[in-house]
Amino acid sequence: MTYPSSPLISTEQLAAHLGDENLRIIDASWHLPTSNRDAKAEYLSSHIKGAVHFDLEQIANQTIDLPHMVAKANDFANAVSKLGISEKNNIVIYDSVGIFSAARVWWNFRIMGAKNVFVLNGGLPKWTKSGFEVTDSFSNSKKAKFTCSAKAENIFSATKILSLIENDFPNGEQIIDVRARDRFLGKVAEPRAGLRSGHIPNSKNLPFSELVKDGLLISPQEIEQKLL
Repeated sequence: MTYPSSPLISTEQLAAHLGDENLRIIDASWHLPTSNRDAKAEYLSSHIKGAVHFDLEQIANQTIDLPHMVAKANDFANAVSKLGISEKNNIVIYDSVGIFSAARVWWNFRIMGAKNVFVLNGGLPKWTKSGFEVTDSFSNSKKAKFTCSAKAENIFSATKILSLIENDFPNGEQIIDVRARDRFLGKVAEPRAGLRSGHIPNSKNLPFSELVKDGLLISPQEIEQKLL
């Protein structure tokens, strides 16, 4: 059985690959500060066998005062190498919500040069609902060296965004804000203290929650309709 061409992998497909030597599974669970949930503690009590935990706040740029910004390439490579992950592995990422923080960690790996990276559609809830095994035991991380091939153009700085706005998006660029609509409109306070409400000028709102149903990503056709 081969891996899918899509960035998504089903629970059944992952279950069929569990014995693969080149497979690496990552629990990338993360929760907003207002959720009162501890992602690491949940991982320690229950995870897919063989999964390692990716801490989105720690494997990040620690030199700026913003949460889970993309790590510097060398720091990312060192951190995931310690987790036993190489850019040549088949990497499956999941979270405990369904599809949430796993998508961001998928993006982290992709911009750092990993090619065979997948998000588990439905995440841990779908995995357990399907009757597949979870565990609270651990095995030693496999030895690995992750070699980054990050490209600066894959990440836009605040300066770049401001330039696009000031120049009226010269190449047809668009800014999409995937937060909840009330946060986009500034009607509710941000979940992190001290952050201003509202949105980037001229950005469009497509709430991430509208792209997921019962923890599963909606169909490509449904996504296309929302983008029209």
